[in-house]
Amino acid sequence: MVDGVPVDTHGKQQGSKWNGYYKRTIFLPLIAICGESGDMLGAELRGGTHNVVKDCYGFIRRIGLALREHVADKVIVRLDAGFNSGELCDKLENDRIGYVMRLKGNGVIDGLAAPHLEGDQPSDECYHELRYRAKCWSVEHRVVLVVDPVPGELFPRHFYLITDLDAEAYPAEQLVNLYRKRGKAEKHFGELNAACSMALVSVPRPKTHYKGRPVVREPDESEQEAEIRAENEVLLQVYLLVYQLMHVGRCLMREPDESQVSLSTYHERVLKVGARFVQHARNIVIHIAASADAAWEQYWRRYCQLTWIMLPLKS
Repeated sequence: MVDGVPVDTHGKQQGSKWNGYYKRTIFLPLIAICGESGDMLGAELRGGTHNVVKDCYGFIRRIGLALREHVADKVIVRLDAGFNSGELCDKLENDRIGYVMRLKGNGVIDGLAAPHLEGDQPSDECYHELRYRAKCWSVEHRVVLVVDPVPGELFPRHFYLITDLDAEAYPAEQLVNLYRKRGKAEKHFGELNAACSMALVSVPRPKTHYKGRPVVREPDESEQEAEIRAENEVLLQVYLLVYQLMHVGRCLMREPDESQVSLSTYHERVLKVGARFVQHARNIVIHIAASADAAWEQYWRRYCQLTWIMLPLKS
């Protein structure tokens, strides 16, 4: 799943802007995460008013091609209605990157759906296949109308999904279930914010004095902005690395018959424990509190068996 994640800012941080949708001053980086496993796939720093749809194709393409080359034969990206555009759909189809995303309703598509919404409400959720092409789109696309009855209401609730996945390989019900798994990915996005408390640097503070003497320099705002942006980009990647290491750790703590523990639980059992460091001539020994011995023994034994692989992202 790919989505924009708001990062609150304070002060006059370069690149942060007031965002009318979120009603606060933010950065709005694009982040890709595997909804099924919770693994972090990548991120790209964006300004606070940057349209998440604009120029998102390059980011999605780099992630998708790397995954298809090194991890999976088929890649499917889930997106919300804010990303929907015919140009993005065409480019993803050309790269053979599958997609399923919400489609905002309009007069034309609502007219196509009207015959399926008339009459008595269905007792269970039902699906209808449509073909739709907006004026700015180059070709028709597959659209699935999802009709969800609401007890006590006169009219059923409905929404649209647009996809390039074949109807035979992914029937409507299977497609809807695939899209709804994005809720698990959103949970991981929430954990990222809660566990890492992402905060990017504030304002450039160049050195004003050296050995008690004032430093005289020509002001160069463009150089300062480039330096701060580079620092923020690295800092964002560090936050994602912290999340991924914690996520790997909690996966190692899980037994086959147990559900996955939360990041906060992993933090309390493994990271936030008493310890004592003893320095010797050639090494440093860490003595873990007795209450955490069992958790650390289980965690460290499995951790040492891992092999780390870095996936190259092609431009």
